Amino acid sequence: AKLSQGINPNQEQRKAKKVAEARGFTLGQAIEQYSELAHWKLKTRKDALSTLQRRFGDWYRKPLASITREDALNRFTAIKKEVAKKKDEVATRRRKQGLSVYETPNEKGLGEAQRAFRYLSAVINSFASVLENSGYLRSTPRTQ
Repeated sequence: AKLSQGINPNQEQRKAKKVAEARGFTLGQAIEQYSELAHWKLKTRKDALSTLQRRFGDWYRKPLASITREDALNRFTAIKKEVAKKKDEVATRRRKQGLSVYETPNEKGLGEAQRAFRYLSAVINSFASVLENSGYLRSTPRTQ
């Protein structure tokens, strides 16, 4: 019946299989595969994996295709706030001890958030073609 409508059932099954695989492909799996393929120096690999684990560890079991722009923007803001809070705590403690405190001209936490998302974007973008070909790509996280 589908052939008479110009639909190849075998192609339809292959596409459905790709969609199912894409839906189940997790961020953790993507990071693992990307880290094996990336041509990183040892220190860069260590920094990238540690940053990704620290900032996105709770997303490792989340399907890659389910990470939305809103999720990403919320996490970006949360990272900045967390880093700013820690810096403020350290500054307060140092002041109480009579030590000097260096105040950076940049927004607190911005650098850490940008670094985390630079690594995350590299991972997601490397698998974007797989997700696009499966027909199941949602908007990928992008920041400013």
